[in-house]
Amino acid sequence: MSKDLFNGLIVWIVCIAVILAPVYMFLIRRRVGRYMRQRVRRSATTMPAVERQGGAPLQLANEAAPRTPISDAGRVPFERMRNVRRSAAAIYFLAGVAAASVLAAGEYAADSKWRPLMVIYLWPAVLTVSTAAVPSLRKRALVLGVAFLALFGTLAAARVDGAVIGDFIRFLLPPTMLLLLVGNRALRTLAPVLVLIGLVVAGALLVFLVGGSYGSVFAVLVSGLLSLALLPWAYERKYFSELSFQLAFIWVVFAAAYGMKYETAHFWRYGAASLAVYAGLTRLMLPVLRRAARKHRPASLLVLRVFGSAGRSTRLLEHIGMRWRTVGPIHLIAGADTAITNLDLSEVFRFLTFRFRSEYVKDAADLERRLEKLDCAPDPDGRYRVNDFFCFDDTWKATFTALLHRSDVILLDLSGFGPKNAGVAFELGHLLGSRPLGSFVLITDRKTDIDYLGATLTRIWRQLDPSAPNAALEHPVLRVLRDPPARRLVAALCDAAVAG
Repeated sequence: MSKDLFNGLIVWIVCIAVILAPVYMFLIRRRVGRYMRQRVRRSATTMPAVERQGGAPLQLANEAAPRTPISDAGRVPFERMRNVRRSAAAIYFLAGVAAASVLAAGEYAADSKWRPLMVIYLWPAVLTVSTAAVPSLRKRALVLGVAFLALFGTLAAARVDGAVIGDFIRFLLPPTMLLLLVGNRALRTLAPVLVLIGLVVAGALLVFLVGGSYGSVFAVLVSGLLSLALLPWAYERKYFSELSFQLAFIWVVFAAAYGMKYETAHFWRYGAASLAVYAGLTRLMLPVLRRAARKHRPASLLVLRVFGSAGRSTRLLEHIGMRWRTVGPIHLIAGADTAITNLDLSEVFRFLTFRFRSEYVKDAADLERRLEKLDCAPDPDGRYRVNDFFCFDDTWKATFTALLHRSDVILLDLSGFGPKNAGVAFELGHLLGSRPLGSFVLITDRKTDIDYLGATLTRIWRQLDPSAPNAALEHPVLRVLRDPPARRLVAALCDAAVAG
């Protein structure tokens, strides 16, 4: 088989995977929405709530979030969060530089002459560290733009021939565009899995085209699919994290692009060697972060929000998750707006094998089993995971109540809150009745009906059970933050975690 046919087959696999990923994303979101509406709770007759006599009125404080935690105890997890992020970024960058050096060595061995062009191979290392450290796709694109100009400015200053620079731009641009395309949170777990499945199928097809027997084709296909089935198994047992999987995919893409560009076994060997170096170094250095994380008690965060704003929920979880997951796990009742945002390897494979319904909490006994297995241990890179709970209409309230008592701090996103959001009013009632007022953070945006929110909080406060811990407070004050930046919000959450 010609190299052109082989390279073309790989390109087609990637294109098909990129096309299929949004389709699967749509199907998952639609299925989650349909399951959420199943087993609707029957309305029960309830006695009207009785307002308490006396008691101090609840005061709402619309304050700006602090740049750093106010309390000394809150600064401890905040500083640890920053240190872990910096350390992880440094480890991924060092491993990326080492892998890039292998690619440059392959170029040097073929050319027998060192040139400033070797700085080009730092580009995948830049992609790696930006993915690991920069929370939003917009900021990541800005960082990559500046890095791209710096790299090629270096080449221009060294007076490298323009035709050669153009050749390498054509080499770097396709894999970079692919990675940026699947780099958003909705696709960056699903798309790589589809690419890997496509590569297994293509491998079996190649064996058939070169004259292999049906037995050999079947053996390649089965062994490849079984190897892929080990991915969720290894992920569930914490041999690697979802971030490590996504960063490894970056190096798989560039190693393949490296081999395809030169179309010789020499460069394919160096591409494979770069992957081995990257995997070996990260496997060696990252456990240092996990050992450091185990010295501290994790602070678990329960994220609640108004359902319906998929874009807002995705951005919130993206920005908060990259920061908070270095100090503790995030618990979440999944919905159609967040099902794709936190899709991990296990959930992807369950959907692809038609077992997605098994993710849903069925009853009280099933909820108890899931709570016993609640993942609060760090991954090899020191980050904690997001624990998604998929619920039917008749199981979400019990799940919320159970998670409320297992979380150190609660974030309630009231963006777009209004009269139609009765479920959030239920959550507010439990928060005001059972949690210290300083242990949860409420945030709003310009779409929030502030007057209705104030009336709802006042009504819930007046109807609290007199035996509730907060009912006896002399000066109850509840902080509400208006659309705070992610860094300031995390600072407020660190203070709330201490109060919790």
